[in-house]
Amino acid sequence: MIDLSKCPETRARRNSVWVNGVEHEIHTGFWLWINYERLRGQKNQPPIERFDDFYVGKPPGDRMAGLDELDKFAIDEQALPHPEHCEKSDVVTWDWVADGGYILAKFLEVYDIDLETENDMHWHRFLDLWRAILIDINGIMATRQHKSEDERDGDDTYDKGMERQRDAWWIKGTKPVKRAPRKKR
Repeated sequence: MIDLSKCPETRARRNSVWVNGVEHEIHTGFWLWINYERLRGQKNQPPIERFDDFYVGKPPGDRMAGLDELDKFAIDEQALPHPEHCEKSDVVTWDWVADGGYILAKFLEVYDIDLETENDMHWHRFLDLWRAILIDINGIMATRQHKSEDERDGDDTYDKGMERQRDAWWIKGTKPVKRAPRKKR
C-alpha cells in the first residue's frame, strides 16, 4: 500500500522481499506478475523452482518462505475495503485472458496507457490503477448508499436485473452461482 501522506522516500515502491531476515531483490514488472497470479491460480501448482524467475539473482534457500513473501507482494493488501466485511466468493469475476481486450481498452481510455507497449510499470502501480478501474469512486459511493431488500420500497427489480447481467457476463469455465430465492415476508 502506498501512503500519500509520507515523504517521497517512504512512498517508494518496493522492489524486494524479505525472507528469513535476508532481503532479496525481485522483478516488479506487471507482465511478470500477471503471470504469477495465473501460475498460483492453477489447480496443479507448478514446481516451486518455477518461481525462481521472479528473483533478481539467487532465490532464497527456503523456497517455501520465499513463495509466501512473493504471495504477499503479489496481493499488495489495501486498507479498504475492510476485509472482515467482504464476502469471500469462489465466483471468478474477471480473467486476464478472457477480459484482456476490455482491460487493455480501459487502461487506454482511463489513463492513456497502452499496456501492449508498456513494459516497465511496477506491479503495485498496475494494481492501484487496476483496482481504481474495478472500484471507481462512483461504485464506492453506490455501494455505500445501497439499500438492502428490507429497506427498499415496492416491487424492486434490481436483484433480478443484476442476475441477468451476471448470467450474461460469466467467464467460460466457471459457473454463475444461483442463489435460492428468499421467502417474502
